[in-house]
Amino acid sequence: MLRIRSLEKGDQEGLSSFITDIYREYPSAMWFETEPTQETLSELFQNKLNGMREKRVVDMIAVQPGEREQIVGEVEVVHLTGPVGSVGIIIRKEHRNKGLGSELLEHALENAVSLGITELHAEVAEKNAGAQEFFKNRGFILENHGNGKQNSGILLFRKALK
Repeated sequence: MLRIRSLEKGDQEGLSSFITDIYREYPSAMWFETEPTQETLSELFQNKLNGMREKRVVDMIAVQPGEREQIVGEVEVVHLTGPVGSVGIIIRKEHRNKGLGSELLEHALENAVSLGITELHAEVAEKNAGAQEFFKNRGFILENHGNGKQNSGILLFRKALK
């Protein structure tokens, strides 16, 4: 049974491995231009922890218990400006289409409100039809192409929160 919890200081190695695996599987769904280095992943991890400490980031992970916990999913909410935040979800291939994304998103929505966020954005690669359907089915509305550019390869979805 999977467990969802907040990202912790001791998760750096597991998160680095998780992100690298996801990048190798589907590079266009990630925000890196090339495979991330350990230095880049370390900096990313520290930024996540700093953002959590400063109450501008919520980062939850889904872990598979065992002798050594394995991260199988992650959701991150970043408070951007005013009442607007962004959400990103990544899940290992073998755990997709089993409800984990919905569960992670539910945790994200609850925590977004606690950060003062009333509007949540999700950027999705145009090639990622599964993620587009995921967000549409959960009340997100396609706003436009990322950065307002038709050929950016990114779609922007928006959802108003209660």
